[in-house]
Amino acid sequence: MRLRQLSDLQNDVLVLLDEVGSGKPAEADLTEPLNQAWAKLYRRITNAGEHYYLALANFSTSGGTNDYPVPSDYLKTVGLDVQISGTQFFPAHRMQFEQRNDYQLSDWSWPRRILYDIWGQTVHFVPTPGGAFNCRHYYYPAPLRMTAPSDSIDGIDGAELAMVYLAAANAALSLEQWEMADRLEAKVAAEWAEIEMGIRDRNVGEAPMARVVRGRPATRGFRTWWR
Repeated sequence: MRLRQLSDLQNDVLVLLDEVGSGKPAEADLTEPLNQAWAKLYRRITNAGEHYYLALANFSTSGGTNDYPVPSDYLKTVGLDVQISGTQFFPAHRMQFEQRNDYQLSDWSWPRRILYDIWGQTVHFVPTPGGAFNCRHYYYPAPLRMTAPSDSIDGIDGAELAMVYLAAANAALSLEQWEMADRLEAKVAAEWAEIEMGIRDRNVGEAPMARVVRGRPATRGFRTWWR
């Protein structure tokens, strides 16, 4: 974790723009360019699939209710588990929209296959839960929008340098400092390439493996339900 405050990032941008004869924006004018650059950096890191900003929200169902609100900071879902047998959790599977009317007469009894989808700002389940079941929602929160000088982000080992270069390049363009903007944009491209190489393998000791998790019948023992 590498936490950097908005005030630190603003100062970093001003240092990059500090050349003889060049103008400089006020710190407050750098807040929006930094937020925009942070959104781009955050998107690249979350799209790497290494779960850097993964969050967990727990909730319970109630009988007869299909829809449950997503967390207030919700961006996108990684997975959802339901507790439908004793103390064990099992993964729910994403529902195709064409399945919205399937399983209307089914319940959540084990070994029932539970489906879900994100509709607007809610988790929608099929079939309808018949009671209280514990659920675990793994998701990526939306990137923090920095407003106060003390607001901080996690730059993941210096990756925030790319957003600093990007915000500085945009500021240079607004100041009509064309040569400076070109130099900074070249630095942005170099940083993006280095970041994407570095964030691909968070657990370098063991490579990720492909795993079939949907519709695979059990092949060992006498049990015949689907895993």
